[in-house]
Amino acid sequence: MRKLLNRIRRRDQRVDIDWTVRAKGGGQAIEFSGYDLSLTGIRLKGQDNAQFRQIMDEDGQTQLALHIPGHGEALWVRASLCWGLGQPGHYTTGWHFKRPPWSVRRALAASIREHSTRPDVPAR
Repeated sequence: MRKLLNRIRRRDQRVDIDWTVRAKGGGQAIEFSGYDLSLTGIRLKGQDNAQFRQIMDEDGQTQLALHIPGHGEALWVRASLCWGLGQPGHYTTGWHFKRPPWSVRRALAASIREHSTRPDVPAR
């Protein structure tokens, strides 16, 4: 059963990235390191759980500014926290995009396509 759930959960193609992602919520704005991107979400690295709590609204969501290489300005998307784990200084979180606009989906799909054909080159 666990294998089936993992296949369903991970059906979207994922690519390694190294992007700066700005999160805004809860009256705060903080930059994180983004990696492991799919059309449905992203993983972010930060200092600790408290740092991520600062940018979450009451509903556990935040606004993320994705700085997609080759795209002029940052694209904003709403995301909800799915999980978080790690030690202070190496805290990792998983975020699910909440109904991203088509412009964001197109830009993400293009970046994923580009970097999936060149697995030796991380998206930057």
